[in-house]
Amino acid sequence: MTPLFIKNLPDNKANLYGLILEASKIAYEFKRAEEGWQILVPQKDHDRAFAQITAYTGENLPQDLDEPEWPQFKTYSGLWAAGLLAVFYAGTGPFSENRWLLDQKGAVAEKILDGQIWRAVTALCLHADMLHLMGNMAFLAIFATGVCQVMGYGVGWLFILLAGALGNLASAWMYQSHHLSGGASTAVFAALGILGGIRAIRQKAGWGLTSRRWIGLAVGLALLAFLGSGPKADLLAHFFGWFCGVGMGVVYALLKPTPVPQKKQLPFLTLALAILLWAWASAGF
Repeated sequence: MTPLFIKNLPDNKANLYGLILEASKIAYEFKRAEEGWQILVPQKDHDRAFAQITAYTGENLPQDLDEPEWPQFKTYSGLWAAGLLAVFYAGTGPFSENRWLLDQKGAVAEKILDGQIWRAVTALCLHADMLHLMGNMAFLAIFATGVCQVMGYGVGWLFILLAGALGNLASAWMYQSHHLSGGASTAVFAALGILGGIRAIRQKAGWGLTSRRWIGLAVGLALLAFLGSGPKADLLAHFFGWFCGVGMGVVYALLKPTPVPQKKQLPFLTLALAILLWAWASAGF
């Protein structure tokens, strides 16, 4: 549901507009504001609802052009995930000194295409050195937390993990052979893409090239160019992680206009952890 008008409608106008929407067979909800009421309608019916009320009242009504009400959830799970990366690093060590790590558990293109798709997940947990690890921990703590504040800690982490893994799978398909990589940066860019995709759909703005609707996508591309294209960076995997994240964010925003409640988030987190456990079990830990 999306706001129809500015907040703080008086009781008489809120009731009148509700009757107009009922007569027009448009679903709506009242939400208590600080000094009055706010009317929420399905996003697909927003323009029609506004037109119906304007036609009835003959008023030039102010639409609610505020930013979407984010974040929805109070969570800092990105910090916990950053800590989990440190645990993996403590257990595996840097793959710059242990080349076998990439050979056995990294995103080796030809082995992924041979059916070892679990590598697309385990590769997200491997890092070349401490600098590589610290950078990904910092960015994951920021952007993954942002995703989980919008989607919830369960749905958010499931989407980040799947988009990151899909990025590695797409990269393997493009390279075909003679390519291996590792690092959580593909998941970091997946989180950026998810945020940009959700904003592109939920933002109340025009669809022109200069619209603020595209700010999240533009920021993601800028960071991809600045951070994801270094001499040792896997630009293709980073791009596909971001691209898959955008796609999943768009689908989520279109199909799920309201987030999954906090009390129903745990099964999604459990599924994400199960995928992670399955991948490492397949790798032989």
